[in-house]
Amino acid sequence: MKKILPFTLVLLFLSSGFFKILYAATVTSAQSGYFSVSSTWVGGTAPAYGDNIIIATGHTVTLDAAATVMSITIQEGATFDNGSFKLSMDNSTVGNPVYSNNGTHNGSGNLVAYNSGNTMVTGNGTTNCNIEIAGYGLNIMNSCNLTVNGNIQHSVPGNFGMNGKEFLACWQIGSNLTINGDIITDEQYMVGIVIVAGSTVTVNGNVSLAGGLNSGSGSTLTNNGTFNISGTLTLGPYSGYCQNGGMLIIGGDLLGGGPGETFFQQEVNSTLKVAGSIFPDAFNGELITSGSSLISGAPVEPNIVEYNGFSEQFLKMPSSGIPYSSLVINNSSSSGVVLNSNITIIGELALNNGLLITGSYDLILESDATIGGTPSAASMIVATGSGKLKKGFTSSGSFTFPVGDNDGSADYSPVALIFTSGSFSQAYAAVNLIANAYPGTSGSYLNRYWNVTAEGITDFSCNAQFDYVQADVTGIENDIFCYRVAPTSNQFDPANTSSHQLSAAAISSFGSFTGKQILNAGPILILNQVLLQGLYDAGGIMRPAMGQNGPFFSDQIADDITIELHNPQNYSIIEQSFGSIFLNLNGTAIVPLPIEFIGEYYITIKHRNSIETASASPVAFIGNTITFSFGTPSMVYGNNLVQSSDGYFLIYGGDVNHDGVVDTGDVTPVDNDQFNFATGYLTADVNGDGIVDTGDVTIIDNNQFNFIGAALP
Repeated sequence: MKKILPFTLVLLFLSSGFFKILYAATVTSAQSGYFSVSSTWVGGTAPAYGDNIIIATGHTVTLDAAATVMSITIQEGATFDNGSFKLSMDNSTVGNPVYSNNGTHNGSGNLVAYNSGNTMVTGNGTTNCNIEIAGYGLNIMNSCNLTVNGNIQHSVPGNFGMNGKEFLACWQIGSNLTINGDIITDEQYMVGIVIVAGSTVTVNGNVSLAGGLNSGSGSTLTNNGTFNISGTLTLGPYSGYCQNGGMLIIGGDLLGGGPGETFFQQEVNSTLKVAGSIFPDAFNGELITSGSSLISGAPVEPNIVEYNGFSEQFLKMPSSGIPYSSLVINNSSSSGVVLNSNITIIGELALNNGLLITGSYDLILESDATIGGTPSAASMIVATGSGKLKKGFTSSGSFTFPVGDNDGSADYSPVALIFTSGSFSQAYAAVNLIANAYPGTSGSYLNRYWNVTAEGITDFSCNAQFDYVQADVTGIENDIFCYRVAPTSNQFDPANTSSHQLSAAAISSFGSFTGKQILNAGPILILNQVLLQGLYDAGGIMRPAMGQNGPFFSDQIADDITIELHNPQNYSIIEQSFGSIFLNLNGTAIVPLPIEFIGEYYITIKHRNSIETASASPVAFIGNTITFSFGTPSMVYGNNLVQSSDGYFLIYGGDVNHDGVVDTGDVTPVDNDQFNFATGYLTADVNGDGIVDTGDVTIIDNNQFNFIGAALP
């Protein structure tokens, strides 16, 4: 028995592979030469199967036949050349082989990774050959900053099956790998790529994760670091997916294996940048950008999807029409990024560069959505088709629609809507435009009109501004007024020729707006000495009403007023109303009248916080110019004017709630705004200084004490 036992142990060692481990060696090069030549190596013995090899600094070792080793170390300044032969890594018993390259690895023959466990990869050298994956993948260590000038690919034929295994993994923070080639996986097997936060993989080529062949066997990509792919990323069917929690950059297309088959899941704080298409029809998939993650179950907002191509791109509709969290447009082509479905955004739409073209679809910005970037002719939404840019509102507020056209040249012509009041329920305002004259216009006009619509917004008052470009003007710009031309014709303010802007104040319904001349002009009504008590300064001159950033209109305009012409027999009948008429600092206002407008009418002045005031008697509208002055009590119904300290007569101020009486009902909104330190162009700001304070209360108190109210026919 004493003799049999040692022999039995030897057999066990041999059969279990211990023999290989016990006698494995680390062999270091002694000089440059061929791999199989003994003089190339220290000790004069060439490496055996499964040995560890080290190529020392300054040496070049060339493979002269296929060989198998356990680990490879290429020191700085050293070169290992495969020639046309394969170098395989193998250790079937314990441990993982290590590929450490701080020098240069050349050859047309491939490096074949270990097939019974992951191959650990490190070093900052250059590998100029393909790396084949036979049975297990590569584990990139945090000491790695390797460049591979070749593909990392499955051995075909010759791989040993990889279902459920990692093809490429960066589990350690700080690992870096650059591949100047492709990542190619065998479609028979479900494999994974994993990149943790703080690690970077760059592929200057394509990445194919074709997936398995049965239900649920799709390959996966889990990225929480940075994955930069210059070419195309292909995800296969059978629940193939990418879970992106980091930065994923795709210089080509993102391709899938079909709807309901392939999934791209954005996670919270992730960014996806794509220069090509996302799941085009022939290679479709599910893009998930909001709601809860299909994988982690956690909320995924905020996250960013950026379109940064150099040619036309189409905006992918996320799965089941869910919204984008945040969207970035950074496309440098003249064709821009085009909608091919209705798209909704709940976060920021950043217009960094390029055109976002709605075509026949709606771009919907929910109530909390914002615009980022610097919109301009080079970075805007082209909304010249039947599709609209829609913005959600939950209450009064403002939004600038960064729209324009690209008909011949790109022209930026935004629309600003400022809702000062209204009721909002599932509310949206929408804008599109046409870069042509509104049908039927002539004389002086704009070759542009805007269609503004609303849903879920009622009983509103809105100020609107429309920017145009000089090239839009036909005729004389100074003759152009802002008009709503449909569904009814309504004249608003004259064009601001210095800023090339139209404006319409206190509108209560929308439609189509443009700029045009008053044609077939009838008489002009010129009103003089319409002086408002709240804005009055001295010497027959008023101050301009202030907003938060200075004069609300201009330093030459006191405020705007509404002028009504009432029936001489029945004052309750309004024959014509002219809103948003500018009142100059000296109290003059000019109103162009329709050509057919002749006869006699009471002239009534309405203002946002002044007492409604009418002419003492009907005024005859005869001839081309009708002039009327509100400068003396005898010209005003009921002598209802107040005299200033320097002898001018003024229209009473303080009717904040427009009930025709200055009383405690007007004090309440002023007190509320004063308590909240409200500033800006506000109805409660009776003296127009941009601040609601005791100066406004004083005017109301004095007029309330004197029982001031409207005196009307």
